[in-house]
Amino acid sequence: MIETLETLGIRPVTDFTAADGVAPAGERLEAVRQAATRYRERFREDGYVQAVRTCDLITLPYPTQYAFWHANQHPSPYLMFTNRMLVVRYVDWTGTRRTLLFNPTDYVRAAEVPFYKRLAERYGKLLSEVVLTSRHGDVLGHLQRLGIGLDEVDYLSFDHLHTQDLRGWLGPQGAFPRAKLLVNEAEWRIFERLHPLQTPWY
Repeated sequence: MIETLETLGIRPVTDFTAADGVAPAGERLEAVRQAATRYRERFREDGYVQAVRTCDLITLPYPTQYAFWHANQHPSPYLMFTNRMLVVRYVDWTGTRRTLLFNPTDYVRAAEVPFYKRLAERYGKLLSEVVLTSRHGDVLGHLQRLGIGLDEVDYLSFDHLHTQDLRGWLGPQGAFPRAKLLVNEAEWRIFERLHPLQTPWY
């Protein structure tokens, strides 16, 4: 079931809407700065963050040309990047403690993404999974280490949805029985019809 921010008990950020139509650009910048000052004060009154923990998941190859869009002239076809999860524990404006997992990538399922499957076929499973990747820990292991129960997780969210497979996290068989997925509507609609350049990543 798709829910809105309001039905989830989340307040949308509308503080900057008034600056949208301001012109010229210099006046719009000043309007945004003023709105940011007011929003900062409101944000501080709406609750507080108790703790943030960064958890390394996996280091893996990513095409250099995509990462820098041809701006980098390095001959290596891949750069290495580390996927990290943020665990955020906060108290909302009602006094309720919440837990948000940001970028909790299930990298075992993500290996089925067409790009990484082709990588394994090209270099062999041993090279692609053992030499080219380094596993630092998984989502469930990090939560156990932090003493956070699976039923304590309220929200999952991602900076992007490509390479993500949520079947292990959400739904009847998912690890997080109470969790809701927070996602931008425009990105969610990508799944209605992928662009050909996107298909290797979903």
